[in-house]
Amino acid sequence: MSGHSEPIRQAVKDGWIQGQHSVNTWFSLLGELARYKTERDRLRARYGKLARISLFLLSIMGVVSWVLLPQPLRLHPAIFIAVYALDLILAGTMILGIVGYIWLRGKVVINDFSLLLIPALKMIKDDLKPGSRVKLKLDLRGPIKEKILRERKLPPGHYVKLTETIYSDRWLEMEAVLVKGHRLIFRITNKYLRYKSTRRNPRGKFKFKTKWKKIVMVTGSIRPNAQRLQVDPVKLKDSRISGKTKFKNKKGGSCRLSRKYKFKPESIADSMTIAPQELIGLSFNLCSFLSPPTPGK
Repeated sequence: MSGHSEPIRQAVKDGWIQGQHSVNTWFSLLGELARYKTERDRLRARYGKLARISLFLLSIMGVVSWVLLPQPLRLHPAIFIAVYALDLILAGTMILGIVGYIWLRGKVVINDFSLLLIPALKMIKDDLKPGSRVKLKLDLRGPIKEKILRERKLPPGHYVKLTETIYSDRWLEMEAVLVKGHRLIFRITNKYLRYKSTRRNPRGKFKFKTKWKKIVMVTGSIRPNAQRLQVDPVKLKDSRISGKTKFKNKKGGSCRLSRKYKFKPESIADSMTIAPQELIGLSFNLCSFLSPPTPGK
C-alpha cells in the first residue's frame, strides 16, 4: 500500500469509501483506487498462475518420485536427493501461490465504480454547478455474508443438491447539484443470485458447480429548483416510459425513475454492469419532465 493516499488505504481496508468532494477530487480518488485494484488483480492472477503451474509440475514429479522410490540403491544418491528436493520446492511454491492468491483478494471486490461511475461523472461534469460538491457513498465489497437476503434449498431435479443464495448489494449512493440548482440522485443496487449444485456422474463421482446471476437496479431521482423549474404533470402524463422502466411521482415536487438490467456473469470477478450511457439517459429522462413554474403559483 506504499505510494497510495490515506483515503485509498482506508477504503481498501474497509471495503467502502464515502464523502462529499468536488468532481475533480473524486476523479483523483477513484482513479487511484482503480489503479490499485488493477495492480492487485494482476498480482493475484500471477500468484494463481504460479500455484497452477507448481501443481502441474508437482504431479509430474510425483510420478517420477513414485517410480524411483522402490529403487533408491540403484541410483546415485545425488539424483535421489535432487528429485525429492525439487518435490519440496514445488510444494512450497504451490503453497505460496495459494496463500498469495487468497490474501490478495482483499475487500475491494467489484469493479463497477471504474466501469460505470468514473465515465458517468466525466459525462455530466460540465452539467454540474460550478464549485458544488458531489456526495458519494461506495460499497465495494461485493456479495458478502452480511448482505444475504435469503438462502434456501431448491428442488434438486437431476442434481443431488441445489442451493440458492440471494444477495442485495447497494454499492452506490450519489447526489449532485446541476447547473440550474436541481439535485440529481442515483441509487444502484446489485442483486446477486448464486446457485450451488452437486451432481453425480455415471461413475459415481460428485461434481460441484456454481452459477451466478446479476440484476442491476438503477434508481434516479431529481429534485428541481422550485424557483426555476418544476415537475410538469402534463409531461408526466404524456411520457412514454419503457416497459422495463418504472416511474414514480413523489411528493414535494420530485420524480423518480427505476430500471432493471440482467446479466449472467461466469463469476463475481467478471465485470458486467450497465453502460454509463444508460445512467446519463436516465438523467436526461428525468430532466425532460421539468418545465418553468406556472405564473402566479
